[in-house]
Amino acid sequence: MTEPDAGSDVRGMKCFAKSEGNDWLVNGTKHFISGAEHADFVIVFIATGEENTPKGTKKLITCFLVDRETPGFEIRNGYNSVSHRGYQNCILNFDNCKLHKSKILGELHKGFEVANEWHTHKYPGSRRFNKTKKNNHFMGGKKVKEPSIFLLGQIRAGRTKNVKDKLISELKNILVKKSKLDETQVWVYINDLPPSQMIEYGAVLPESGKESEWFKNLSSKLRKKLSNIEKN
Repeated sequence: MTEPDAGSDVRGMKCFAKSEGNDWLVNGTKHFISGAEHADFVIVFIATGEENTPKGTKKLITCFLVDRETPGFEIRNGYNSVSHRGYQNCILNFDNCKLHKSKILGELHKGFEVANEWHTHKYPGSRRFNKTKKNNHFMGGKKVKEPSIFLLGQIRAGRTKNVKDKLISELKNILVKKSKLDETQVWVYINDLPPSQMIEYGAVLPESGKESEWFKNLSSKLRKKLSNIEKN
């Protein structure tokens, strides 16, 4: 979802798809997309219309599946970042990219509902393992020759230092135990992701300390479901 000019306001995204018969013509850019260089396809949330709301005009969002070789679609290397050494962030560029209506996932203008469905039912979690080609990874300007694991995690910003220290230590210990590698061969990165750039259960996440207010604004059905998950 993240865009150069609309990272904190998801419904203000500028990547837009215009209807042309049975197709959608897409123009715009997404950035800070991790691991896209390995993907055969991407799932993208794109504005497909507008609606008036109490907070002004907002975009209607639709979810699309885009094959890597689609004309007009390009995956480019992203920005150099000191904290992102374990993976490559990428830019997704759409230049008059034509997508057939069959590439829509879920229903038109119901992209948030798709995200909610995946998170709460079909896809409660996800994991991805990318095997780096030999002699194709560098650390400190030198080729990495020994087996190594690089784990990237993203969490909602606002956790304390102690919580994050405990989390990365536990992740490191699990990887060392499972892989039987030395701990010097295991790299763990945890990035803070602004809540305004995260959607869970169909709603943009709250700032730290405002979880109760966020929870109250959910539907009664969803509040009941989440309460049952918490109990289990």
